[in-house]
Amino acid sequence: MNVGSICNRNVVSISQDADLLTAAELMREEHVGSLLIVVTRQHKVRPVGILTDRDLMLEIVAEDIKPTDILVKDLMTREVICVREDDDIMGAIKTMYMESVRRMPVINDAGNLIGIVTMDDLIEILANELSNLIEVVGRQQRYERKEIHSV
Repeated sequence: MNVGSICNRNVVSISQDADLLTAAELMREEHVGSLLIVVTRQHKVRPVGILTDRDLMLEIVAEDIKPTDILVKDLMTREVICVREDDDIMGAIKTMYMESVRRMPVINDAGNLIGIVTMDDLIEILANELSNLIEVVGRQQRYERKEIHSV
């Protein structure tokens, strides 16, 4: 299973020139914890930053800064850790671990944004796979009990 098959392709993005109040309102309206900042040139959409709800809380609310006075580009994380759509799930998990990130834009071979994958997405996939393994163990145990009783 690759990242492209599980990523969310409905990415919520914002301009780097928007103010932080607009960004916070968009997060609330879209029920997301992060916004991707993208640049579009010649029909190519490239991620250039990410802004999280945590960024807003720690840097703006906790410091009592007026969110209309600061632009997204002033607070966004510029070193965006991306994963390719063809990368496997375990590779994405390893990248998240190594880079200490919870969200990664998903790009194609040309570097264009196609989606986003989050730690929650990967946990859900792993939980489903573990559930399937548990079911296999249960089936095997039932099969063995049936074989023993039929002998």
